[in-house]
Amino acid sequence: MKLKLAKEYGFCWGVQKAVQRVEELLRKEKRAYCLGPLIHNPQINDLLVKQGLKIIRDLKKAKKGILVIPAHGLPETTIKRVKEKGLKLIDATCPFVKNLQQIVARLSQEDYQVVIIGERRHREVQALMSFADKAKVIEDISEIKDKKISFDKIGIIAQTTQTKERFIRVIKELLRKDFQEIRVFNTLCAVVQRRQEEAIKLAKRVELMLVIGGKESANTCRLAEICATRRETYHIEGANEIRREWLKNKKKIGIITGTSTPRFLVEEVVKRINKL
Repeated sequence: MKLKLAKEYGFCWGVQKAVQRVEELLRKEKRAYCLGPLIHNPQINDLLVKQGLKIIRDLKKAKKGILVIPAHGLPETTIKRVKEKGLKLIDATCPFVKNLQQIVARLSQEDYQVVIIGERRHREVQALMSFADKAKVIEDISEIKDKKISFDKIGIIAQTTQTKERFIRVIKELLRKDFQEIRVFNTLCAVVQRRQEEAIKLAKRVELMLVIGGKESANTCRLAEICATRRETYHIEGANEIRREWLKNKKKIGIITGTSTPRFLVEEVVKRINKL
């Protein structure tokens, strides 16, 4: 049996920066709050909790001290409430997502209808929507007919973890509409795109694909979707999920990770496979 690891795996630089910043903070402070998980990886969030990070769902639970903005960002209205409470803010938003927020705000100020290609329930998209007066979210091309986009000018952006194919497909459909002006910003994360491209190549060379990462991680779920259309694929969060029957008669196994998956989980998966 041969294990083929993706060339690029583990944290992306944005996630690495967020985790390092919080770890440095917790070495100085006994406690800090984070509104929602810092990143979409349960093992890392658990490690940070042990170091003193309190992950909360309701801002009311943060009465005083420091609040961390997670890597996916927070809505503008929430940030305003945090400041009103007198909490100190530590911004761990991915710089790429931060830039996207600024694009959305600028488009809105210039009277463009902002159209976001992405998942409306995802934390990144929910935060982005707060930076525009009336943003529209399109999850699938079939929704375009139902969306009431009354502006003459629209600005199109994408959730950073969307696939290039979906982004282009929705843009082509929007171009059929009768707008006076359309501006398109390629806001797809370059690291995510590279991993999606490698997932396609790797899936063709193996008999089984293991995609490692949080079940709530959008970019990891996207990798699993891409691989599943080409090869038998399992999306796992940890080595303990691997079953012996998956490996039966498999001579080549591919391993790839989402951008919020630490490298030590890959090592654990390799050890588990060798043991089985």
